[in-house]
Amino acid sequence: MEEMKSFMLNYSKKIVGPVMLEYTKWIVFEAQRKNIKKLYFLARDGYLLSKIAKRIIEKNGLDIDCRYLYCSRASLRLPSYHAISEEETFDILLLGGYYVTPKSLLQRACFSEDELQRLYSELEISSPDECLNEQELNSLREKIKKNDFYKQAVIKKSKSAFPATIDYFKDEGLFDSDRVAIVDSGWTGSMQRSLRQLLEAAGHAPKIIGFYFGMFLSPKDERDGEYNTFYFSKSKGSKRKIYFNNNLFECMLSAPHPMTLGYKYDENGHVMPYFASNHSEKMLSLIEAQIEGALEYVDGYLEAEEKEYNVKAS
Repeated sequence: MEEMKSFMLNYSKKIVGPVMLEYTKWIVFEAQRKNIKKLYFLARDGYLLSKIAKRIIEKNGLDIDCRYLYCSRASLRLPSYHAISEEETFDILLLGGYYVTPKSLLQRACFSEDELQRLYSELEISSPDECLNEQELNSLREKIKKNDFYKQAVIKKSKSAFPATIDYFKDEGLFDSDRVAIVDSGWTGSMQRSLRQLLEAAGHAPKIIGFYFGMFLSPKDERDGEYNTFYFSKSKGSKRKIYFNNNLFECMLSAPHPMTLGYKYDENGHVMPYFASNHSEKMLSLIEAQIEGALEYVDGYLEAEEKEYNVKAS
């Protein structure tokens, strides 16, 4: 285990640190150029980036506040379903994938075990854990779209999740300005769209400005805001996209906490995020070694940069 931790730390110093430092420098100085005073780094890919950004901002004496927003596609989508069209809701919930079973498809709407059993019966599902082929998946989609219990339950769950989600956003200052700047890894822009839809449904319509490493798709709607990319976009950097592996990139941005499932009120009425099961102790140790290695590189780089500046200045 110690050997693996040492490997992760050294690998992160040599690869993760340099890549993420360059990306984060671009984020920070683009934000400065746009006169942005607050950056929201989205969990979990934003965890390491936020720590690097704080170091860059401090070293350069910049007036930019870095916030870490606990969220995920799941935590943003569920409270939005009642506020968007039924067509878009089904597009999200019934999206295909590499390995889709009836159970995994239904679980996207956070159904309880009792609710799942009812749906298995109503939808005539006899093997919930078997992988669906394309024809079977399309057939099940059509059944789900016609099922009243499914539709009513999704809307009920969405409305129930909405108040705590919005209160969490208010606590984090997302309602304090007419501009909200967010940072993430990128790829499709769905998080930014969901955030816009939720804020709009709560009566607040700021311009959302996103900073991303890369985007494979173009924004769906101009109302979703501004998308800025560092390495590639839908229309630029085709060669870079061909050689790029977003799954590997996301592994470089692992965070030492599990996925955010949603938001709930504690006994004092304060809203807090709640999470999926935590990482294993072994995995957590490796993630922390990776973060440590990247930050060691960043600290060394910034210190060397400062010394070089002082030498030139003298």
